[in-house]
Amino acid sequence: MMRVHQGQVDILAEADFEDRVAGTIREHVPSDGLLGRHAREVAEHCIAIARDYGFEFENDIVTFVLHMVTISPEYHRQADIFRVLTNPSIPTPEKHNVLLHPQFEHAWEQAATMTDGMQYWDRHIGTRGARAPLEKGL
Repeated sequence: MMRVHQGQVDILAEADFEDRVAGTIREHVPSDGLLGRHAREVAEHCIAIARDYGFEFENDIVTFVLHMVTISPEYHRQADIFRVLTNPSIPTPEKHNVLLHPQFEHAWEQAATMTDGMQYWDRHIGTRGARAPLEKGL
């Protein structure tokens, strides 16, 4: 009988999660575009950044990923959004709900225009692990 260790199970579970997130990305972007063609790599990249902010639950991570692919890949660096995402007094699962408050409308508008998405993805597709540090918001 073959014995499977917890580390192996974790690796398989992570791979399955990344596949599901990649499928979700493909549902929200053109399949023939850069993000659609490289959805798995985009998923891995975005999941890692979401986890850097402390997101652990699947729904929170998927929300973060979808913001990166539909609004702006660096939406999380917009100053007001960054302050919420890094605020330890706000429970991590509540951070996206806080950001839906009307007072953040201008922040979302800024986030949507602050990064050229195609340039960002051109730099990051094929560069596994190449993530800018989270030390500062823009």
